[in-house]
Amino acid sequence: MLDTEVPMASIVNLNPGAFVPMGLVPVEFDASTAPAASDIAYIELWMNGPEDAKAWTHVETVDNTADPNYDFLWDTSALTDGETYWLRGMVMDQAGNTSWTDSLWVVVDGSLIAATLSIPDAMTLCGMTKVAGDEVDVVVTFDSKDTYDIEFVKIYTKDSDLPDLFANWGLQGTMSQGTPDPGNDGRTVFQWAWDVSALSE
Repeated sequence: MLDTEVPMASIVNLNPGAFVPMGLVPVEFDASTAPAASDIAYIELWMNGPEDAKAWTHVETVDNTADPNYDFLWDTSALTDGETYWLRGMVMDQAGNTSWTDSLWVVVDGSLIAATLSIPDAMTLCGMTKVAGDEVDVVVTFDSKDTYDIEFVKIYTKDSDLPDLFANWGLQGTMSQGTPDPGNDGRTVFQWAWDVSALSE
């Protein structure tokens, strides 16, 4: 039987006009809407930028996966800070049918956003912060009031006995909405309730 159905996918973790940092940026494609997601051979990530808007450059290829999610890491470290770049994917199935996904534009933002993490109810003794109770408020305050493009803040923790390696840090919570603090010059504050009831003393 001749297979002429066009494979489909879409970028799902970035919105048009999103600000992305300079470094490794995750780009995720969802192929669950394809006629048969398991028949996809591979997906390619392509980009173009301000140097030549008509010239698309191949970034990376991910072969067929066990699930419909295809995860890429887009290295933006050599791109121009503040410029707009376009992304799209090329999808090929096992029969050789191909299609291009819709393209979307993002802005590479290399500016660092300074912030301070604090635990207001904690007590510091001999250089070590001690907390009590089952739930502790963690507050992140940004130094600048211009934080309109911050989508979320993630909090990671690790055991103090483990070395300071990324693999030892575990995601504990995500703050998805900040509020201006009138008492702190209107700076944006994110607050999260950390459940410490199951941690060792």
